[in-house]
Amino acid sequence: MNYQQLDILEFEIRLLEVIEAPSEPTELIKFRGTTRKLIHPVEYKALSYCWGDATKRLPIEVNGQIVYLSESLVFALYAVGSKPGDLLWADAICINQDDPAEKASQVRLMHLIYSKARATIVWLGEEGPNTRYAHAFLDNIDSVGAHKYLERLDLLGERHARPISIGKFNTALRMTRYSVRALRGLHELLTMPYWERVWIIQEIAKAQVVSVRCGLFCFDLNNLIACSVHLKDLPKRNHTLLGAIEEFRRQELDAQRGGLRMTLLEALLRSRYSFATHRRDKIYAMLGLTRDGQDLVPTPTYTETLEEVFRQLSMAFLRSSHPIETVLLSLWAPLQISVEYAPPWVVDWADIAFNVPPWLTSSLPHRFRRFRYEEPFGRPTFIADQVGFPGRGRYLGTITYSSDDLPSSAPTEPLIREQSPWIMHQSISTRLLNQFYPNNPGASGVSSTELTMALVRLITRTVDDHVWVLCPNKDYMEEVSKYLGKLVIDSLPIQTIANECLDYMTILQAIEDDDYDWSVATGYNRAGEKKVAEKSPRTKKDRKAGEVKEARKSSERSRAGSTVPPIIKAVQKRNRRETALYSSTSLDNNSSRNILSPSPDAKSTRSTSPMDERLPCHAFMTSLYPSPAAFQVWSDVFAALDLSPEYSLRLASTEYQSATNVILTPYNAQEGDQVYQLHCCHLPIILRPLSPGRFVVVGEACVGLDADGQWIAARDCSWGQASPVENLALAILNED
Repeated sequence: MNYQQLDILEFEIRLLEVIEAPSEPTELIKFRGTTRKLIHPVEYKALSYCWGDATKRLPIEVNGQIVYLSESLVFALYAVGSKPGDLLWADAICINQDDPAEKASQVRLMHLIYSKARATIVWLGEEGPNTRYAHAFLDNIDSVGAHKYLERLDLLGERHARPISIGKFNTALRMTRYSVRALRGLHELLTMPYWERVWIIQEIAKAQVVSVRCGLFCFDLNNLIACSVHLKDLPKRNHTLLGAIEEFRRQELDAQRGGLRMTLLEALLRSRYSFATHRRDKIYAMLGLTRDGQDLVPTPTYTETLEEVFRQLSMAFLRSSHPIETVLLSLWAPLQISVEYAPPWVVDWADIAFNVPPWLTSSLPHRFRRFRYEEPFGRPTFIADQVGFPGRGRYLGTITYSSDDLPSSAPTEPLIREQSPWIMHQSISTRLLNQFYPNNPGASGVSSTELTMALVRLITRTVDDHVWVLCPNKDYMEEVSKYLGKLVIDSLPIQTIANECLDYMTILQAIEDDDYDWSVATGYNRAGEKKVAEKSPRTKKDRKAGEVKEARKSSERSRAGSTVPPIIKAVQKRNRRETALYSSTSLDNNSSRNILSPSPDAKSTRSTSPMDERLPCHAFMTSLYPSPAAFQVWSDVFAALDLSPEYSLRLASTEYQSATNVILTPYNAQEGDQVYQLHCCHLPIILRPLSPGRFVVVGEACVGLDADGQWIAARDCSWGQASPVENLALAILNED
């Protein structure tokens, strides 16, 4: 086909004027090529379609010449239902695909082409076996509460997606004959290859009116997207694709009312699951939907190498006010994987779909928010393959141990310490729940005692088999428990604390049942006396003499004070401290009674020997076998941690002002790395010291989860708020 040169300065585009539109698809459809200027009003329809298989081609006639186009485009041209004189625009034929300069200039006008079109026709493809049933279901959706639909249409406009409640969805489903086929039809429609194409985001978002065609059927785009929320078997990737389309449509509607569009970097992250025939189109397709796209990429090019295009964009992002996101993306999706000689800071912008972890793409609006007191990063310097830039931040701690390492020499202490293993482990349990599973609805009916003991059982691998019937993810829970047990808290591995806690609780249970022989463990009896094997007196005189001797010893102890062994004194001291602790800040107010330490007013026939004050044996401490509900809570906690092997997250402990905290770090973090809250950064950043004040960026850290399951922002970190702000020199280096 012969193309005339377009006048770029006049915003000129090509259009197809329908000459002959046959009713039968077997007949040849005929067009006349013409040019129009976008600066003048012109009525035309724009096509949005998937190019499909390039090997399957069908003919059309343009200016008397036979032109072969993809089968998908030809079917779309027939499906438009045009009459002679109508004007159409389709990129594959209205742009000279063999002219890189024209392609680049038309790409810059793409957002205007679709926004000025009278309507955009979306062609999904040929209908499937269940398409007709999905069409009947969507008709029922419109009939349910039609008056409400009209009211909302006046308020929100046709382009705004109308949410469909689950009640309305189910009502329409009951009204539909062959409802199972209708659900299959919806699944077929929403998983078609069309939705994967990156250009369709801009084509739909910019359109004034959208008409969706599939075979002989026409659908309402709003209903299609709204119904996708209720399709449980729809893949997560498709939900993300449809969600991105709706997000950009809502943005364009807000922009017409004076709203601000998102940045190019945020747009690239939101559209990460979309595909493009040319990898650079992943960038160019987003330029017209962002507020800084035209500044960062002034002129699209199809003549430069792909490596140069990605390098220029990465450099532009590093010079922006939010360079740290580009630094992090270069760690997860570096161009070096496909282009060996590329610098380490260059991101493969076409391959950030599945290589980027979910926390890096969540809470995107918060990532690009800057507070008044925060100072932006300084201008970067590029030296050879390295890049460095100044920043400011606040110190949050130093990584001491990770879940894959054990301390070289773990301290060994006796079983009974100044602080009992139970109190230590209960503190760990409470800390983990507060950090990584706040507002847990499942824990409302489970006591903190059971939760603590359940965690002990998990770490020591002493969970009964019947528990795993209700918690089927046994392998994952055991794996996370193993990693958690390796962490060091208060100079001891959690595994050691858990083992001692289990032994400690077993002793308490035995004491409560009067089955524990203290003479075996300590050499002292319940009265605190050293046990000596003596022969029983055989005569009445000897027995009486023994009683007199025992009474004399008892009187001497009363005057001089009981000779209590050091181990008993330590337990008594700990008992007094922990009893005061539980009476003031009990985690389980319903079970804070010290069974072995009755109140002074209580009447009891039990011995009042020193051992009666020996242990804080609260009623809840005797629960050696927690309920399955407690294990289910920890199952939910571990699932929230999401230690996915593909993203190589692991648990680590950090120290800040002698306090130990548990965090999640990327696998490349190591002992000695430091955690900082950097200005203009959403999450805490892990830095590796090179020299005083100079660091290499390692990755992001998770210091906890919020009620929505999202990683807590660095600004909301509960520790480190008193640290002074420091000047930092950050760098990206080659691994070698």
